[in-house]
Amino acid sequence: MGGLAFPIVSRVVGVPPSEPTNDRSYLRAFGRRVKVLRVGADLTQEQLAELAGLSRQYLGLLERGEQSIDLLRLRRLANALGVDLGALLDVQAG
Repeated sequence: MGGLAFPIVSRVVGVPPSEPTNDRSYLRAFGRRVKVLRVGADLTQEQLAELAGLSRQYLGLLERGEQSIDLLRLRRLANALGVDLGALLDVQAG
């Protein structure tokens, strides 16, 4: 009826359809990436959390892979780390 139709994406981009997606392993891999970048920037969790406008507790949950993150917080985190989103999201589950 004149409206645009968008296809539903049923899999994680970059993961072949035949390979099962393990969300928990991606969260852990992302958390490890955040920690590596934070330590490389010589920042404590408290310092990075303040720069990104997050709580230290939330950042700790992210680094342990126990919390997901929304796009706006992700952008603030990348900015606080001095990296672009692509560099922050450069993770492989495993």
